[in-house]
Amino acid sequence: LKTLPANMIKKIEVITNPSARYSTSGNSIINIVTTSPMQKNQLLTFGSGVALYPYVIPWISYVFNNQKLSLNVYGGYHYSKETFFEIKNNYIFDNNSSLYNKDSSFNKGIQKYHYPYLGFYLQINLDSASVLTFSSYGQYSYNPRNYEYQTTRTEYVLNPGIYHFTEIPGSTTKGFYTSNGFWYQRYISPQVQKIQVSGNIAVSDFNVPNNTIRIY
Repeated sequence: LKTLPANMIKKIEVITNPSARYSTSGNSIINIVTTSPMQKNQLLTFGSGVALYPYVIPWISYVFNNQKLSLNVYGGYHYSKETFFEIKNNYIFDNNSSLYNKDSSFNKGIQKYHYPYLGFYLQINLDSASVLTFSSYGQYSYNPRNYEYQTTRTEYVLNPGIYHFTEIPGSTTKGFYTSNGFWYQRYISPQVQKIQVSGNIAVSDFNVPNNTIRIY
């Protein structure tokens, strides 16, 4: 309504108990009568969300409407990066409550997230009482992870001594997800009873290898 010029509005009606041609599930509607039928309407929008840790979400959307159909094509890219530091001590005791060994660790790591995505939504008005809708969404994930665990272990019982080692676990999650569906609706009475048929198929596949290197 905000994008509709005021000089195109002829009158505004409130219709109670609307007939099936208005395809609504409510008890009343607001009907805007224009001076001439709108042949088509197009809208292109884009933007981005940003956070400090960091988190960036650029996106774009295109909408096309006419008297027969409505189409929305959209896409975007999610990127974020997480960094962590951790210091901890682990103590292990034997059955006699004697200290068996102690681990002092300093851990650090970086996790990155990449999510490009693309989708569309298409609604077709077959007639005044029937609507057919299609939708599709796809997303690819690429998430590399690099950690480093530096540990000092003190053994008190078995091979007493102080040992130093570094563990470098690395993994990259890769995969995709897609969801595709359709809906058919037909309004069959003025009381807005309707027949609806729908279906959806979702597919996903992710690979999470994990390799750890220990250096003494």
